[in-house]
Amino acid sequence: MRNPERHISESDEVHISSVIIQVNPDQLASVKHGVEALPFGEVVADDPRGKLVVVLESGSCAETDHYIQQLQTMHHVHSVTMVYHQAEGTDEIDQMQDRDVLP
Repeated sequence: MRNPERHISESDEVHISSVIIQVNPDQLASVKHGVEALPFGEVVADDPRGKLVVVLESGSCAETDHYIQQLQTMHHVHSVTMVYHQAEGTDEIDQMQDRDVLP
């Protein structure tokens, strides 16, 4: 998911996290659109019962926490739960991209 156009704080790390966002089912499209407009998140799955799976990319744990707080304050969001987090050095990510392991 590493996208050079996304904002990553000046860091030697890339933090990838996934969160599940529970929303009012009748507001799923609205919240999905709002999340997709953010520079740090990508909706990778949704469920019509009111769940979104979102991948976050940041440069630090603090930045990830800040992004989760932003998601929690969105209208019609009931909860945001982190289900995965991994940090890698930017050099390691670049090497994986060079070997075509990552898109």
